[in-house]
Amino acid sequence: MKEELEKLFNPSSIAVIGASRDHNSVGYGILRNLLTGSSNGEHSAYSTPFKGKVFAINPHAENIQGLQCYPSILKIKEDIDVAIISVPVKFVPDVMKECAKKKVKFAIIISAGFGETGEEGKKLQDEVLDIAKKSNIRIVGPNCLGIIRTENSMNASFAPCMPPEGEIAFISQSGALADSIIDWAIEKRYGFSTIISYGNKSDLDTADFIKYLGNDKYKSNCALC
Repeated sequence: MKEELEKLFNPSSIAVIGASRDHNSVGYGILRNLLTGSSNGEHSAYSTPFKGKVFAINPHAENIQGLQCYPSILKIKEDIDVAIISVPVKFVPDVMKECAKKKVKFAIIISAGFGETGEEGKKLQDEVLDIAKKSNIRIVGPNCLGIIRTENSMNASFAPCMPPEGEIAFISQSGALADSIIDWAIEKRYGFSTIISYGNKSDLDTADFIKYLGNDKYKSNCALC
């Protein structure tokens, strides 16, 4: 499991599908987090840029936050390890099909409106999962906050800032709880190696993350909520 999930937690490249110019949007915040470590404007020693390559995907923009913007992930020449998806729920299946063609390894689906909303949402979630399984894409989410990895300065989430680096990994279904833990960590200067919000856990779940983190040299203990 450690080798299987290695590129999720230590990717070389991340594409933000749904990157936005709107400062109040989730897509803007996620891209800002990767580029600076923080989307709330409060930069500190904890807020440092992601060490890998970052790509912005939006068919209606040419440039976002200083990055060239691509109309589709298929227009990127480089390999993509992780796609962070933050688009309206109805577009997610088509986005996943493009990720499949691109041979993306992991998708963090931030978008909400899936199984948590009822039967119709569950059908859509199952459709997305079917696309992923046929293409060997592993999914975090949907309807999640995302993943933070302090060791490589990866804020692949829409949490507004990074916590201090430490030896505790925190796993939570709830994005709101994870966000509160980050605020507390910054106030108390309490370090974390990894923070995971997995949302609807359509694919990867708590057991998968614990197996990976159990062999993670950057953590000594794992907290689960």
